[in-house]
Amino acid sequence: MNQYMDNIDAFLQENEQSIIKDLQTLVRIKSVSEEQSPVKPYGQGCRDVLDKALELGAALGFDTRNYEYYCGSVSLGTQEKDIAIWSHLDVVPEGEGWATPPYAAEYQDGFVIGRGSDDNKASAVLGLYLMKFLKEQQVPMRYQVKLMLGCNEEKGMADTAYYLAHYKPAALSLIADTEFPVCYGEKGVYEADIAFDLKEGNLLAFDAGLASNIVPAKAAVRVKNLAGTTSLPETEWITPTLQGDEILLEARGVSAHAAFPDGSQNAIASAVDYLLAHNLLDECLVPLFTFLQRATNTCHGEAYGIAFEDELSGVLTCNSGMLHLKDGVLTLNMNIRYPITDDADKITASIRKTAEQAGGKLVSVEDSKPNYFDKNHPAVSLLTQIYNDCTGDNKQPYTMGGGTYARKLPNAIAFGPGLPGPTRDLPAGHGGAHQPDEYKSIESLKKALKIYIISILRLNELEL
Repeated sequence: MNQYMDNIDAFLQENEQSIIKDLQTLVRIKSVSEEQSPVKPYGQGCRDVLDKALELGAALGFDTRNYEYYCGSVSLGTQEKDIAIWSHLDVVPEGEGWATPPYAAEYQDGFVIGRGSDDNKASAVLGLYLMKFLKEQQVPMRYQVKLMLGCNEEKGMADTAYYLAHYKPAALSLIADTEFPVCYGEKGVYEADIAFDLKEGNLLAFDAGLASNIVPAKAAVRVKNLAGTTSLPETEWITPTLQGDEILLEARGVSAHAAFPDGSQNAIASAVDYLLAHNLLDECLVPLFTFLQRATNTCHGEAYGIAFEDELSGVLTCNSGMLHLKDGVLTLNMNIRYPITDDADKITASIRKTAEQAGGKLVSVEDSKPNYFDKNHPAVSLLTQIYNDCTGDNKQPYTMGGGTYARKLPNAIAFGPGLPGPTRDLPAGHGGAHQPDEYKSIESLKKALKIYIISILRLNELEL
């Protein structure tokens, strides 16, 4: 292995511009997974980005395969056993508030900026250049190395279900969609809708949220001006407008990933707080909005009696991701990440009871059960040690609330490529995954690629 170590830094330097260019190429394709699109299975954008990623792999001399546009692969070698590196090419909706166009993939001062640059297209590029290094160095591999490219990760991971139903999983899958070092456990991911039938009241419109797994940064509300209010104050989070006999509220928040909501500001909460504080609601709506106030101003399930936690994975998180009024029905969507030792049935019972007490009804539930990989598996300790040796850190394997392909695949752990590194000076709620102005540091990507190269070289010595 030592004969390859001296060549890694030179390889990274020689390929830096190509890495930037390929990442920009993928980011420029809007690839929000759309299961309702007439272009199956996930819409034209996901087809286009998968085609382009496979084209990049073929141009580097690798074998490629398209699994009916559910996912694809780029592979090196023909060995029976394989190590798979999973990334996803689909992205969350871009939202608003960007300083640069979200799909322009601008390169500024060492950063590629755009939706999907960090989550998760950088990992696809990492996988391509990892295999390029192995190929150029003619490393004798005992395992096939395969980059897997998914197209439905942000919308439920049905791409992996299709793949497993028709194709053989890898001997070991590394999910490149989290922070280093090794994540060996993930909380359950639970999504639900509560519907409130509004037969009366002065609420005319309420629209907030783009996706369940994003803390909403914007909400728009219209109410009938029952009291004939002539003046309302603007606040940090609210811009009110009087328009005839209606009041319009433009509500703001600070976005975040649903798995990590602490420190964010939910725009739904901003709007609800203002409506109640300024007595803008018909009396019959006050109990409902008092419940919504509790639900949207807390992020650990306190409003539903489900503030569970365990020593293994920490506290439950609960994001009120969307609230929309349509055809007289106000629907609240929530995204919950629950501890590994808890179960969805207990959560459902508590939410159903709370919803009914608030005058609503639990109308849909989707549950992705927690994932737990044996912490004592030799790959866990090996990869953790490699990371610490490369960085000088002393980190330990961990569990988290984020959901990755590891929960859907056998023999899978999440491993990077997130690293501490250069950051951009941006307002709160900007720059990260699922936020406006999402970016990827090329310096951090190169460091992660080096860790991955060393990791594959070392895993090549293990019996899997």
